[in-house]
Amino acid sequence: MENYVAGQLECLGQALLLGLVGGVAYDLLRAVRLQWRRRWLTHVSDALYAVAMGLAVFLFAMGRGQGELRLYMLGGIAVGGAVYFAVFSCLIRPLWEFWTETVAALAGFLWRPVAWIVEFIKKAVCSAKKYFYFWKKYATIKMYLSNYGKPGNTTRGGHRNEKRQKRKNSEKGQKA
Repeated sequence: MENYVAGQLECLGQALLLGLVGGVAYDLLRAVRLQWRRRWLTHVSDALYAVAMGLAVFLFAMGRGQGELRLYMLGGIAVGGAVYFAVFSCLIRPLWEFWTETVAALAGFLWRPVAWIVEFIKKAVCSAKKYFYFWKKYATIKMYLSNYGKPGNTTRGGHRNEKRQKRKNSEKGQKA
């Protein structure tokens, strides 16, 4: 009987530790959410936390509880989380905030060259659009001039005079 109670107390202690670890993970995700205030980030981090804690409790129940989730395990996890938030959270939260601010500053610093490259590409694309538009117009004008704008082929106003051209061609044919 004593051996069974000792195993339960050990399992309860591990459940308390699991609750503490869950509190640390939630506090870290809270610091991340407060650093980048985005609604989608809150939803993603809450879903990530719920899935991770659900998996951790399931694996804990399968491993330590021999496939059974006992009530004292759930109580131990809840008490562990409550102890973390009551005692340790106020001590560790400034540390998490410092590190999230540091990571945010580093990410901003590392993102700056990428942003410059993206901005350069945007400007290059805009400039290329202008040049391609110009070349399209140029090609259209050149094609127009090659068909209609030959010096012997035009009269006043730049219109083609087919009768005059036929006459010149027939005169050239008669002289030759």
